Amino acid sequence: MAAASTDPGVEMAHELVGAFHRRDVEALVALTDPDCVVVAQRSMIEGAFEGHEGVRRWAAGYYELIPDAAVELERVVAVSRSRVVVLGSQSGSAPIGGAAFEAPLAAIADHEGGKLKRLVLLASHEEALAAASA
Repeated sequence: MAAASTDPGVEMAHELVGAFHRRDVEALVALTDPDCVVVAQRSMIEGAFEGHEGVRRWAAGYYELIPDAAVELERVVAVSRSRVVVLGSQSGSAPIGGAAFEAPLAAIADHEGGKLKRLVLLASHEEALAAASA
């Protein structure tokens, strides 16, 4: 893992991914603003996950769907004072059939005051980088 940065958004992203990987939901919640919004892939069906309870539901649903999930952070790109792009990978066993998978971890994280305000998870690193600078 890269050395700690002095950029608060980069530091926050490292802490968030670490908490998510450890399945430490309360540490994850502590890093989010009370009005935080998470837009995950499944938000097209379930809607956005809002507030601390939404963050808990989003994380619990992910862990339930993929019990052996692991996330690895590759890099965090600061695109502005309040936005970073989080790039990495996620792996585990598919919920149907149990086949092993590896997929990109690609997200845009907006932050303020050291807290996550909005997290948008996307399908690819390229999509996240393009959307963050648009």
